[in-house]
Amino acid sequence: MVHVTEFDLTEFDVTDVARGEPSMLREICALAARCSPDEQEALLYILRRIDKARGTYGALDLDSDERDWTEEIRQEMADATAYHAFRAVVEARRR
Repeated sequence: MVHVTEFDLTEFDVTDVARGEPSMLREICALAARCSPDEQEALLYILRRIDKARGTYGALDLDSDERDWTEEIRQEMADATAYHAFRAVVEARRR
């Protein structure tokens, strides 16, 4: 992963950004540029997950989205807990 110290936003078409908010994109880029390579990799992972979800569910619009976010968190945390337990069992069996 390459650590970015300076970022040239001119290579991106900021007019294509949802809701036309290039200042927000500039801030995201500026903050990401100050991150360590590991932090940048974590951010990239999150952004890729959001991009994948957009392909499945469409663009997120919190003003019209009626999901129960507390319940969504509960379900995701339950899934994560189960996956963690599954991994622990598999690792224990390998010892």
